[in-house]
Amino acid sequence: MQAFPLRLRWLLLPALLIALFAGAATVFAQSKPVTLSITSPKEGQSVKAVEVTVKYSAKNQPKGAVYAVTVDGVPVTRTTKTQVKLTTLENGEHTVAIEVLAVDHTPLSPPVTASRTFRMEQPAKPGKPSKDAIAVPTATPTPTPTPTPTPTPTPTPTPTPTPRPTPTPTPLPTPTPTATPTPTPTPRPTPVPLQYTYKNSRIGVSIAYPENWTIFANAQVARFTHPLGTNVQISYERAPKITPDEYAALFTDQLRRGLRDYQEVQRIRTVAPQGISIEARATTNGVPIRLLLVITTNGDFAVVAQSNVRESLASLHGPIVQSMLSSFQTFPPIAPLPPAADDHGDTQAKATALTLGAAMNGVTNSDSDVDYFSFQATQGTRYKAEVRLITLEDSNLRLEGPSDCGITQNDDIGQTLASRIVWTAQTSGPLFLAMRRSSGGENGTYTITVSTTNDPVTDDYGNEPCSAAAVTSGQPVQGALNAADDSDIFTLSIRQGATYIIAVSLGTLADSYLVLVDSDGRTIITANDDFGNTKASRIQYAATKTGTIYVVVTNPDDASTGTYTLSVTSN
Repeated sequence: MQAFPLRLRWLLLPALLIALFAGAATVFAQSKPVTLSITSPKEGQSVKAVEVTVKYSAKNQPKGAVYAVTVDGVPVTRTTKTQVKLTTLENGEHTVAIEVLAVDHTPLSPPVTASRTFRMEQPAKPGKPSKDAIAVPTATPTPTPTPTPTPTPTPTPTPTPTPRPTPTPTPLPTPTPTATPTPTPTPRPTPVPLQYTYKNSRIGVSIAYPENWTIFANAQVARFTHPLGTNVQISYERAPKITPDEYAALFTDQLRRGLRDYQEVQRIRTVAPQGISIEARATTNGVPIRLLLVITTNGDFAVVAQSNVRESLASLHGPIVQSMLSSFQTFPPIAPLPPAADDHGDTQAKATALTLGAAMNGVTNSDSDVDYFSFQATQGTRYKAEVRLITLEDSNLRLEGPSDCGITQNDDIGQTLASRIVWTAQTSGPLFLAMRRSSGGENGTYTITVSTTNDPVTDDYGNEPCSAAAVTSGQPVQGALNAADDSDIFTLSIRQGATYIIAVSLGTLADSYLVLVDSDGRTIITANDDFGNTKASRIQYAATKTGTIYVVVTNPDDASTGTYTLSVTSN
């Protein structure tokens, strides 16, 4: 994310004079007006994907121009790039707006904006968004504004007791204190337990979240989403020397300009972390929402923790959201590690040997750094390879056989950004683990451990031709797609002139996709998604040669997990 202004330039007189003269020079030098257009998506276009790429271009823009991106009136990001990828958009119509800002993030005069309305249609089984995709805030609940109106009537009845000295004052003070403490403490201490903690050491922020919420994080945002769509988000950008008040003014100004009927209910100062807490109400896409913002600064970063809540979900998710935001903390940021001598080799030949059950420390030194580890596997034994994050934000782990043969890989395990692979060794001999940081994260430290286990496998069959298992005619294979992007690859020996029927029967897998690949491991012979009126797959193939081909079982759009049966019959 691009640097935010250190301070608004009109705060200092010298800066003001410089800005005025610079502005005048710009006017004389630039006679053509600034124009902005959005080239993608098209107006009214239906986007059937887990993310949408918004492309735009400007002409005659000032040097160092910044683009402010909003979706449905909600600020999403500010960037110097001319395209952004947006994800976590709900099904339905959305409006994306782009505004050209000066290098100090102030609007041009007159403002230069462009907008485009499109329709989002999430796939039935959405895949995983790109690492650089930005999570768009959607409506999420915050119950805090509900108790706020309650204390308001309390002071109103206070003057009423004056004309009724004896009876009225006595009953009023009694029920009022009783009713006030009951609603306020109850929703806050009694939410669903928060089992996990997200921590970003580079920014210096942490927040707790529940077990059934998913996490999406990149260099700009960390977003926590409930299956019903409720979300809490922490966004941050570099803004040296800016104060919480200054950042709050800028952030809320953009909210007012982007949201209909924006109205603040309450604004208070917070102590831990030091900053501003804002409760507000607004309307987006015709839906009334409540907003709760915690705006603070930490080192060189401005940070906003927020929830945007549909009124209809406030009572259901309010206590959880309130508890999550109450757990939000800041701490001194840890500077990214400078490039250093590589601690573990970058190839299988230079791999560090692991001892079963013993943790090994490691550190990523650059975005291209790969740390290789090796261990001796015994056929039929189930192993668990696990990466635990220390200061590293996000890991990616790949299991390989000799000669760089990929067997399986894992990016995020469960609801964390750490990695874990559980695998049953098909042969005895050396196996290798390649550990790297995920794109978009910062360098950091970690530990890696390999041990025997009885845990369920995270992948049962290899993902690459070199690790394919054999399937034979008349002997069905039970398999499972263990992750949304999982593929199971098998080898099939064929005889010229014979006809083969390869079929996938669905177990708990909702939808399958079947591909036949030639012996080179690259050329697709044929493929089938849905056979007949089912979501299962079936291919009839007449062999034109004798040899080996590959059978790949996967799912459409990298979206589904579950069990299946692969069978082959031949004449």
